[in-house]
Amino acid sequence: MPSIRFIREDKEVFAADGANLRFKAVENQVDLYTFGGKMMNCGGYGQCGTCIVEIVQGAENLSPRTSFEERKLKRKPDSYRLACQATVNGPVTVLTKPNPKEAQRETLIAQDLARPIPVTAPPALPQTETEVAGDPPSIATAET
Repeated sequence: MPSIRFIREDKEVFAADGANLRFKAVENQVDLYTFGGKMMNCGGYGQCGTCIVEIVQGAENLSPRTSFEERKLKRKPDSYRLACQATVNGPVTVLTKPNPKEAQRETLIAQDLARPIPVTAPPALPQTETEVAGDPPSIATAET
C-alpha cells in the first residue's frame, strides 16, 4: 500500500495501487489549489491544469505524463505533474502549490527529506462479517 507524503501540509496518507493523486489529496483535506484554482477548476477531469504539484521523491512511482500534461506543463520542470492525471503506484513525496520563486520552498523540502519517515501501519481492514456490514454488535437480553 503506497504512501503519499505532502510536505507543505506535513501529512502522510496511504493509497491503494493505482489511486488518483488528486482524489487522495482532496479526500484527506490537502489543499491543492491557489486562489485562482479554488475559484475555477474542472473538478479533476484534466481540463484546467490548476492542480499542479511538484513530485520531490518517487516520480518513478507515478503513471507516465498524459498528453494533456505534456501540453499543459511543457514550460514547467519534469518534476511537475497535474494531480488529477497522476496515479500512484508506490511511495511519493509531494509539494503542493509549487512556486520556484518561493524563498521557503528549498527549506521545506530539505527539512522534510531530513526527517525520518514514521513507520505507521495502514488502517486495519474489517475482520468479521459484522464489522464489514457496519452493524453494531447485538446485545442479548433476558426475557422476563
